[in-house]
Amino acid sequence: MAPIFRPTWVEVNLDVIKENYKNIKNFVGDKEIIAVVKANAYGMGLTPTVGALFKAGCRYFAVATPDEAFEIRASGYTGSILVIGPAVDGCAPLYVKHDIESVCASEDFLNHLNTCGIEQNKRALVHFKIETGLGRSGFLPKDFIANVDKYYSLPGIKAAGIMSHFAVADEGRTAFTEQQFKKFINVVKTLSYMGIDTGIRHICNSSSTLLYPGMHLDAVRCGKILYGFCPQAVKSPIELKTSFKVRSEIASIRRATVGESFGYGLRYVCRDDDIIAVVPIGYADGYSRMYMGKSYALIRGSRVPVVGSICCDQIFLKVTNIPNVKPGDEVVLIGKQGNEEIKAEELGGYIGTSACEALSLFRGRIPRLYTKDDNSFNEISEEEN
Repeated sequence: MAPIFRPTWVEVNLDVIKENYKNIKNFVGDKEIIAVVKANAYGMGLTPTVGALFKAGCRYFAVATPDEAFEIRASGYTGSILVIGPAVDGCAPLYVKHDIESVCASEDFLNHLNTCGIEQNKRALVHFKIETGLGRSGFLPKDFIANVDKYYSLPGIKAAGIMSHFAVADEGRTAFTEQQFKKFINVVKTLSYMGIDTGIRHICNSSSTLLYPGMHLDAVRCGKILYGFCPQAVKSPIELKTSFKVRSEIASIRRATVGESFGYGLRYVCRDDDIIAVVPIGYADGYSRMYMGKSYALIRGSRVPVVGSICCDQIFLKVTNIPNVKPGDEVVLIGKQGNEEIKAEELGGYIGTSACEALSLFRGRIPRLYTKDDNSFNEISEEEN
């Protein structure tokens, strides 16, 4: 890892991710967990997260893009990798070559994979996607049933699974989610009556995994809850811990007087003789300018307001009420400090977005530092299970 000269980074606790995985696994029992590690493992870092989850016992991973799948393969992992994002025809030969599973949502892509499989004297690993209400992609149930004999007999194709995708599970228990499940299970039952081996059946995302144990089928796709994110409409029946902290340090302290303004646009005017801390993080790091006048940080276990304009590289904190505050004190933008916590959900709420997006904004020049663990894929011991 390159040296870090600026005291600003995201701390990722891989042990917490492993603990969350084990708590979810205990909840779902004998069902498989397909760990969704797309978007750089929701900002945690792709290969370190996959390595930690592997050590916790996970053997199924899902990503959104071909690049993510190839990165995991290149790191040494030889097990199941599923690309759940849109089809990329040019990557089909590489999917077959590297035994990467792909979600298939159209007959055109299925035929392309079949051709690639035949050319390489292998079988492309496919999870058929059934469109049940999200409206994004997938085979319509009626059309799929009408063509199953053809789809499941293609010589270059091996059916590894069948899946669908809920539209509103993050909003709590709804009739629409239950309707989607009914559509999907009708297709699955029809295939079973026809004697077709579908491979693993999966429809639950993180929220529906927690809300609907009866919909777990053979596997559940868990992403955000592995890292401690949980939508407000979903009350988790299991303990989930936040696995990350966005932190910096006070760079300097200045004492301002009543009526003094500072920052671009002079948008903050001191109403008292204030103590203002300057912290080296800004919108170029992902701390959005839209947080201006809304957000807080933690110093010495207490909340302090972020004041003035959010600069490209710096923010200002009003620390007047923090005793003995000084340069070098830790500043937490997301995460816990003492008994206080600023959740990603809170930060996202200030700008009308999700917790996942709020964290994902912290990218580019902000490095990830990891507590313990590594990204190797040696066989795990019974003790680690």
